[in-house]
Amino acid sequence: SNFLHNDMSYIIEESNNFLESLPTRMREEYDTVLNQFNYFTTDVYQKQGETLLAELKEQVKQDGNNERIYIILHKFTQWLLVDHLDLFIVAGNDKCRHTRPMKKRMPITARMYAMKLVLYIEDTFRLELSRNTIKNRLKIPAILEEEDPEPFTPEEVRLLIDNCPPKRKPLYMTLKDSGMRIQECCSFKKKDVDTTKDPVEIHLLAKYTKTKKARTTYVTRETAPLLIKKLAKLGDEDVVFATSPTPQKSVDAEWQNFNLLRKRVGLTDRYEHNKRYKKTLHSFRSFVGTQATKAVDSSWGHSLLGHKAYLGQYIRNQDDYPKFYKRTEQHLMIYEKIEVIDQSVELKELQTQQTRTQQTIQELFALQRKQENLKEENIKLKERLNLLEQNL
Repeated sequence: SNFLHNDMSYIIEESNNFLESLPTRMREEYDTVLNQFNYFTTDVYQKQGETLLAELKEQVKQDGNNERIYIILHKFTQWLLVDHLDLFIVAGNDKCRHTRPMKKRMPITARMYAMKLVLYIEDTFRLELSRNTIKNRLKIPAILEEEDPEPFTPEEVRLLIDNCPPKRKPLYMTLKDSGMRIQECCSFKKKDVDTTKDPVEIHLLAKYTKTKKARTTYVTRETAPLLIKKLAKLGDEDVVFATSPTPQKSVDAEWQNFNLLRKRVGLTDRYEHNKRYKKTLHSFRSFVGTQATKAVDSSWGHSLLGHKAYLGQYIRNQDDYPKFYKRTEQHLMIYEKIEVIDQSVELKELQTQQTRTQQTIQELFALQRKQENLKEENIKLKERLNLLEQNL
C-alpha cells in the first residue's frame, strides 16, 4: 500500500507519456484496450487495471517472477472471448451517448488487445515479457474463415454510385478505379495527381500507404473528368477527399456515410461466421483486384493494389503499368463500355484472315502459271503460223 501511495502518480504520468507519444489513431486504439482491461480487472479482481499492474510490478521486483502477469494476460484474453451481458459499457460521442452490454470479441481482436497491453506494460511499468511464453500462454482459437470475402460486382458498384450523394460520387468513382484503401484515398493531395497522363495517375507517398511503400495508381477515363473538376477547386497542398483536418476523422466520417448508403440500397448481408457485413468500403478495393486479375493476371492484380507480401514475385517493369491499366480499364468502368473481342475469338479471326490470304496467294500463283502457259502456247502458235506462211 505504501508503494501504491507513493508511486501511483508516477505510473499515471508514465502512462500518459506513453499514450501521448502515439499517433492519434493508435492512441485511440490503446484507449480502447485499456478501457477493456479496466472492465476486466474490475469484474474479476474488483480493482482498476493500473492498480493491479502496479501491484504485480512490485511482486515481480520482490521475487523476479513474471508468471502472475502471464496468468493475467491469459485470463484477459479468455474473458474477451465470452459475452458479459451483465456489464454495460458507454458508447457513442458527446452528441449521442448510449450504453450497451459487453459482448465477446473475435479471436483476432482478443489477440490484438493482448499484444497492445503487453507493449503498454513493458513501456509504462518497465517490465520485460517473453514473446514465446506469451504465445504459448494465450490460448486463442483459430479463426474459421467459412466464407471468402466478397468483392463488389459491377452491378453493385453501379447501384451504390447511382444512389450516393453527388459530393460522394468522385470519391467512390476513384475508389472503384484505383484500389486505394479509404485511408489512402483520404490522404493524397492535389499535387499528387498527374492529369497530363493517360490514364490519369495518382502518386501515393509512402507515408500515405499501409505498407509504407510509395506506389502509383490510376483512374479510368469515365472518372477522370469528375476528379479533374474537383481538383480545379483545390490548391496544390489541399487533400483531395478530406472532410476534416484530422485524417482519421475523415476516414471515420466516410465509414459512417457508407454505412448509411449501404443500408439505403439494401446491401446488408452478413457473413455467418463473424456477423460482419459482406459489403464494405474495402469491397471497392477487392473489386479492383478482381477485375485487374481478370483483365491481365493475378500478379498484376496484386501489384495494382500494392500488396507488400507479393512484391517479390513481380517481374514486370513498372513502366508497363499504364499499359496494363488500360487493359484493365474496360473491366472497371460502369458507365462507359468498350466492346472487347475475346482473345480466342480474335485469334480465330486472325487465323481465318491468314488462311484467306494464303488462298488468295495460291490463286494468284495459279493465275500466273496459267498466264505463262498461255504465253508459251501463243509463241508456239506464232511459230506454226510462220512455218505455214513459208510453205505457202
